[in-house]
Amino acid sequence: MLCGRSCMTGRLLEVIESAFPLLPKPDQVIAHSESCGHCEMTEKYLAKHPGPDLPVAATKWLCDELSTLSPEATRWVLGSYLRHVVHGGEVVERATEFLIYHLGPAPEHEQETRASLALLSQEQLLALVSLVEHLGQETKWQEHCPEDLERASLFLRGLLRWH
Repeated sequence: MLCGRSCMTGRLLEVIESAFPLLPKPDQVIAHSESCGHCEMTEKYLAKHPGPDLPVAATKWLCDELSTLSPEATRWVLGSYLRHVVHGGEVVERATEFLIYHLGPAPEHEQETRASLALLSQEQLLALVSLVEHLGQETKWQEHCPEDLERASLFLRGLLRWH
């Protein structure tokens, strides 16, 4: 029996849930100093969300602020964020797009992204590779950002080699 889209999505969700259990909110949330305006906004926003499970609204808000998160906060946020992305829909479309960009950074942002993903385990990195591959099979993302998906896949596989 062939596995359709919903079956593939279900399997991916299992992989994500296994690799990214919901965690308590870490003490260190921001990546930079409090004098960084973006980090300060992120810290204030996340103060309203003691976690471990973040609502879809938080995913939508955080999508273009992922670079402001500490490695501990990245691991915490991804538990909810990735579940929302896998469930999909227009509600998190922008969050999915920004996640692809974050996971496939431009060369000048690679060091910062490596730092934000530094605490992820091999299992977690493999789950991210699976997510990127899954998105690469969806027509919308194939048409919208194929180069970004390829860059994300290569970047994550590079992290796995050094892990």
